[in-house]
Amino acid sequence: MKVCCEFLIPLVVLVAGCAIEQPVDESPAALAAREWEAYTRRPRERPPAKRSGNITIIVDKIIHTDAQSLDFDLLWRYADESIAIGTPGGELARSNGIRIGVAKDGFQAVLKAAQRNARSRQSEQLWLTVLSGTQGHILVAQSTHIGVLRHRTAMGESIILANAMVGASMVIEPRILAGDDIQVKLHPRFSSRDGKTINLTDLTTELVLRHGQPLVMAGLDQASDSAGFALFSYGKAETKSRMTLVVTPYIEESNED
Repeated sequence: MKVCCEFLIPLVVLVAGCAIEQPVDESPAALAAREWEAYTRRPRERPPAKRSGNITIIVDKIIHTDAQSLDFDLLWRYADESIAIGTPGGELARSNGIRIGVAKDGFQAVLKAAQRNARSRQSEQLWLTVLSGTQGHILVAQSTHIGVLRHRTAMGESIILANAMVGASMVIEPRILAGDDIQVKLHPRFSSRDGKTINLTDLTTELVLRHGQPLVMAGLDQASDSAGFALFSYGKAETKSRMTLVVTPYIEESNED
């Protein structure tokens, strides 16, 4: 009896520790059922939104005095100007007193702080919707007096306006690229009261932005006969202020199902 017990105990342990496998049903119906269950349990991906082909551009026009310029000088630390300067038109735009940069991380927080400090009633927000690949116009100044406006190029400079009341604007042409990228082209335009329109297309700056990524524009501290001064100075000579433009493009989604 002792010998039998020694052999029975290991046998019981072995049976208790083994997993008994059930035969798997490999019939076509069973395989189809398992595949359907796996399909219904997998996470569903959201289909890509349909695009309407329209781009909405939000323009923040911020008027600030020289005393508040330090806040806006800090803003440029969070903007990449090398992207604009790296194009031929961008380099010419800078030589004509136009400063353009693309927002980096931290830009929005510094912008909000600068806007709070400016507290200008003359600041405003504009909305512009254009079809991808077509031009829109950002009105910078409806009527401003220009004593002399010089156009500077690699070949030299010339006077293109003198003692005139003009409207100043930036022409913007956005185009939807692959993904969420938007190509943006910008150049200044001046329109005099006598019907003369001057498009400085050789100053065209071309940038690529992400959906919702701001670009910032302002005038450099240059002579009063530059395009940048004509665009971004504001008010009368004795109370001259500066203007900073923040332009943010958004790709519109289609409402069609």
